[in-house]
Amino acid sequence: MNPEDAALNRIEQVIQEKVRIASRMLRCGSCSQNDIGADYTFCLQKNGGILELHSLATNKIRYEASGWYHFIIHKYDPANIYCFSPCDKPLGWGHVGHQSLAKLIAAKMFNPLYYVGTDVLLAGRINFDCGRIMWWDNASGHYRPSDEDVELNIPAPLRLILRKDLYNASW
Repeated sequence: MNPEDAALNRIEQVIQEKVRIASRMLRCGSCSQNDIGADYTFCLQKNGGILELHSLATNKIRYEASGWYHFIIHKYDPANIYCFSPCDKPLGWGHVGHQSLAKLIAAKMFNPLYYVGTDVLLAGRINFDCGRIMWWDNASGHYRPSDEDVELNIPAPLRLILRKDLYNASW
């Protein structure tokens, strides 16, 4: 196959993947959660074999991931896993969760005055120990992803991080 045909085939594969994912968006129920601060939210990034938490406020590494976190894969940014620790939330935040994180990511990517929705590809919890995932699940009371959503909605590059052998179904 010549390089042009190979490139066109790859583009077609990417388009088919995006169409497949777009048809399976997880929508949040009507209950709204409070806003969450960027100081307490992170983008998960791999550095060699270690997973690090990069602050959304400063983009600096907070530390290698340890403990458990809520996570989402946002529909507008399917290449990244965003998370926050419910243990880190300051007093006065009230009820925050997966929907709070989805709203923050949408606001950072678009005009925060324009509500773009809180749809995600996946939501759940991840437990880390010294920068390695010990387990992850689909525990999200608002989104409630099914096992089929878990199977189909993880973009290919993130399957190396959210490995199936570490998955524990919660619903």
